[in-house]
Amino acid sequence: TDREGDESTSDFEAENARLELRWRPARWLRGVVEYDQAEGRHLKDAFLAVRRGRFEVRAGQFKPPISPLQMESRWDLPSADRGLLSEVLIDSFGIAGRRPGVQVEWDGGPLLARGGVFRGSNVRGDRIGNQTFDNYAQGWDALKATARLSWRKKRLEAGASFDLRPAEP
Repeated sequence: TDREGDESTSDFEAENARLELRWRPARWLRGVVEYDQAEGRHLKDAFLAVRRGRFEVRAGQFKPPISPLQMESRWDLPSADRGLLSEVLIDSFGIAGRRPGVQVEWDGGPLLARGGVFRGSNVRGDRIGNQTFDNYAQGWDALKATARLSWRKKRLEAGASFDLRPAEP
């Protein structure tokens, strides 16, 4: 911090300044709200999840089931950043990244299946008729379906993802 007269300035910049609230009133019901003051898009996750046996239904805003690396919390990663693959999946392809949706999960021991319907997006901002695709996708007119089937054994996970999006111009 530098002080000149009665004014002070700071060179401090925070990449993450997050607040996360977790709510679990029962074993079968949980809610999460995550807010980040430092990034341009402040609301990260906001969802309710209901679990019954091997099934879970989640609704709200969260990450689609694309890859374990994308779904893992940034705080649990062994590096400071997800890297180039994450940038490509989010910025270039528009596949990953948080978005509103509904997801169903089945945990069958070593097999894990997740599938959901999410609001679509377009990273290029192309036009459909007289409006941009992003404006079109702001409502629920443009939906995408995403699914992932994976096999897990201890710390190893192998899987395949599927992403079906509306046709872009």
